[in-house]
Amino acid sequence: MKIREITYQRLFTFGWYQNERIGFTAELGPDEDVSKAILELAELTVDIHHVLDILRAIHDCLDLAVDRKNEEAAKKFEEDLKAVKKLIREGRFKEVLEKYGPKYKRGRD
Repeated sequence: MKIREITYQRLFTFGWYQNERIGFTAELGPDEDVSKAILELAELTVDIHHVLDILRAIHDCLDLAVDRKNEEAAKKFEEDLKAVKKLIREGRFKEVLEKYGPKYKRGRD
C-alpha cells in the first residue's frame, strides 16, 4: 500500500461546552516515513493548541488588569501579547512555549 497523504487532527475541550479542533494534512514525499510524519503533525497540533492557550491566558490577564484599572500590569500584558504574536507570525512556536508557557500556563494537556 502506498500512502500519499496523511491527516492528523485533535479536538481539545475547554469545558463549558467549548471545543477547538486543530489538525493538518500533509502530502508525503516518495521516501518519507509515514509514522514519523504522523508524529510530527501530532506534535505540531499540540504545540499550536498550547500556543493558542497562552494567547488566551494573556488576554484573560490583560482583561483583568484593565477591569482593575491597573495600567502598569496592562502595559506588561500588552507587551507580552505583542511579542507572542510576533513569534507566532514567524512560526517560532517552540520559543513561545519555552518563554511564555510557564508564565501563562492554563488548564492541562
